[in-house]
Amino acid sequence: FSDVVLPRFEVTDVTVRQEEADWIVEATVHNRGSGDVDVEVALVSATGELALSPGEFAEGELVSVRLTTDSSSTVRLKTAQRPNTIMVDPFVKVLQQDREDAIKAIHSDTESGR
Repeated sequence: FSDVVLPRFEVTDVTVRQEEADWIVEATVHNRGSGDVDVEVALVSATGELALSPGEFAEGELVSVRLTTDSSSTVRLKTAQRPNTIMVDPFVKVLQQDREDAIKAIHSDTESGR
């Protein structure tokens, strides 16, 4: 092995808003580690439900992004259920450092009438 790469994903700048019956979540996903990787980003509902396979997600609830070393990408996800968490690599396909940084709780200003 001449090169070993280890991505470290981080989710920042999460915003959520409700548009009619849908919830729209935007966030920035960073690769603070090394390596070029395609990775999935998904939403987990307020009930804690996560689809078991990519085919079980509704349109907009799962996206794929390509991140290179020290890069970032803005993602936009949509769901009919109130989102609770945004998660990078929900099916644990990518060996990564500090996996807990790739999971971010979502807080909505529209909850509780705020």
